[in-house]
Amino acid sequence: MPRYRVVLIPGDGVGPEIMVFAEKLLSGIDSIELVRVEAGLAYYKETGQPYPSEFEELVLSADAVIKGPLATPSRGGYRSITLQLRRLLGIYADIRRFETENTHLVIVRESSEGIYSGVEGVFGDVAVALKIVTRRAARRIARTGFEQAKRLGYKRVIAVHKATVLRATDGLFLEEFYNTARNYPGVEATDLLVDSAAYHIVKNPSGLGVLVALNQYGDILSDIAAAIAGSIGLFASAQLGERGALFEPIHGTGMDIAGKGIANPVSALRATQYLLEYLGQEHGDQELLVIAEALSESIEKVIWGKRMTTPDLGGNHSTREVGEAILSELATRVPRLRP
Repeated sequence: MPRYRVVLIPGDGVGPEIMVFAEKLLSGIDSIELVRVEAGLAYYKETGQPYPSEFEELVLSADAVIKGPLATPSRGGYRSITLQLRRLLGIYADIRRFETENTHLVIVRESSEGIYSGVEGVFGDVAVALKIVTRRAARRIARTGFEQAKRLGYKRVIAVHKATVLRATDGLFLEEFYNTARNYPGVEATDLLVDSAAYHIVKNPSGLGVLVALNQYGDILSDIAAAIAGSIGLFASAQLGERGALFEPIHGTGMDIAGKGIANPVSALRATQYLLEYLGQEHGDQELLVIAEALSESIEKVIWGKRMTTPDLGGNHSTREVGEAILSELATRVPRLRP
């Protein structure tokens, strides 16, 4: 009988094209009950609603949620479904692993507050945005960064900040980072100004380790890291929350290439890998951990071993060809799967 309920949202744009491989894989695991939920711009145009009435109930009852990119109307309609999901699940950490044949870097982004708290206003000719940093959130994201370093085998954790200018907010974050570091004597703890961190990501990303950053810094540095590591189509995020976890590719909807069959499916399969790792670790399920490791190895074999890539990486293979090649490779490593 299934032990875990996973909600899958295909998304908009290239979402359905790449998430089909996540759906095939998860549907082939006996311990997972997969619940497909339509939501987003295409669903809105069809029904007049951004998602079905039972959407929130399904999300909160799930052991994990995985989704493709979701579009938000530029005028009217509805607010960002992705932001609603993050608030619903109480997401506080966005973990992005930029691990390729030449790059090994992890960015752990605080995602519950900072300058993205949404507290802003216009007063006459002055616009003001409030940057919020609490000790609780700073301590929590620092702990997440050190725990990720231990789990993934990194020896250094770096706090990214601008405390030289923002002494109160970034200063508090930095203080809590070093307070937390005392609990991890086997891991080197240091810090970098955000502009210096951007420089080092470009020059020598693998020399960094795990970066722990406030919301806006992590957002910007993640896209720089993706470009340096190869393509944004290779990477996904694992988002941890107080009421659940969310997994997704880090790129947008790609409306300009939707339907052309050239989107990179690796981001969706990496999101699936991280979901399986999360469930495996949370529940002590070795089978899911084995599948996650085999999936990672299969991606590496197809992309870097066979050099079978989509156009974003300079190849001429289609979304379907790359996705099916990875699932076929996975089936040789874990024959009991039915993807």
